[in-house]
Amino acid sequence: MADSSYVVNITSGKTLLGFRLEPGSTIDEKGIQKFAKATDSDELQRGHWISEFCHVKTPVKEALEGLRSELPNINAIAKHLGVSVRTLQRLVKQETGKSPHFWNSLVRARRCARLLCQQVPLVEAAYSSGYADHAHMTREMRRWFNTTPSSIRTELSMTEIHSSGYD
Repeated sequence: MADSSYVVNITSGKTLLGFRLEPGSTIDEKGIQKFAKATDSDELQRGHWISEFCHVKTPVKEALEGLRSELPNINAIAKHLGVSVRTLQRLVKQETGKSPHFWNSLVRARRCARLLCQQVPLVEAAYSSGYADHAHMTREMRRWFNTTPSSIRTELSMTEIHSSGYD
């Protein structure tokens, strides 16, 4: 999983197939490879089969749902889930490869970007998203989307912000 946006260079005429999985998904790679070899390309592109090879453990799903909730901090989230902060941190890091802070930052950035697309004033978007100030918001927008808040507000191509994802 990437921590920020990046450019992928491919040769002309090359076709890539990708799927957006739930955070914390466990993937049966051998099962997918076997299925892909035995399946035609049209069937693979439909993607309805992906759920047969990917799943998220219930405790991980609950932890990530807590992290994207409106609860104010990790202490409140852990208390709500009935676990210690350390248990929550360990579970999330072990199953996703990322810390709870990573997931909170991603949620905040995506929510802020949506506000910017709705033409909410920059200062209000920063404050509503929990950023200390405009500069903090700008750093995070550059980190996550490789662009500025002003560009997010004017870019019509920022459809990935509106598509399903972790937030």
